[in-house]
Amino acid sequence: MKVKIIYKLAGIAQGLPGLMALFTLGLAASLFTPGGQANATPIGPTCNGTVGDENQGGSCQGATYTLTFDGNALPDSDPNHETYRITYTIDTTNYASSGPNPGVAIDAAAIKVSSKVSAASLFDAPQADGSAGGATSWALIAGGINANGCSGAGGGFECADWTASGNGAAVGGILSWIFDITVDNGDLFAVDSCTTNSCPSIKARYVDASGNKTGDLVSEPITLQIEDPRPPTSIPEPATLLLLGCGLLGLALLRRRLEN
Repeated sequence: MKVKIIYKLAGIAQGLPGLMALFTLGLAASLFTPGGQANATPIGPTCNGTVGDENQGGSCQGATYTLTFDGNALPDSDPNHETYRITYTIDTTNYASSGPNPGVAIDAAAIKVSSKVSAASLFDAPQADGSAGGATSWALIAGGINANGCSGAGGGFECADWTASGNGAAVGGILSWIFDITVDNGDLFAVDSCTTNSCPSIKARYVDASGNKTGDLVSEPITLQIEDPRPPTSIPEPATLLLLGCGLLGLALLRRRLEN
């Protein structure tokens, strides 16, 4: 019996280095694996256009909408103005037109992040298939959107208008328009805030296969949110690190006792 026990203990001792390595790697991986990308909270799939109650029934038609930036102005030498890169994202995966004809594309998308815009440009926009890199397929027009498309009216709005062949950016996936918006210092609407006199807004026009508006014209208040494009890194708590240290120390002591 004693001989068998000795052989078993010897086997455990020989396997301890491997066990310790596996234990260390597994625990370290669980502690330091980065988390997923932090996403902004969207409005939709239902919205009602009411400030302070943006997520109840209305023009979103099954899609979800976010308005984000990185929280900082772009570098420039203008002491009186600030330029912000704003991303307007529409997830049309579950879009369902409220009109008689199914919507196949979006041909106009507009945002408002300040009551007054000094300058604006379109940094990026969807191609016809919805993928990025289609800025040249759109024209930027100051103003909002009506039933006919970009209206050219509406203070603070900037509208991306589809000008290429076809109906617009195809629905069914995630579409993003990236605007560079220049405003007077301090005039950007507050982040994560939507009040009656200071609330960002979004608009969009869905069209059918004939290029005609179908369903509701999207026109909703929304909060401007900060989104960090870098995935957050998990930082272990002190108690977790202490547990890891005690576990490794215990394995080392057990190995030493078995070897002796």
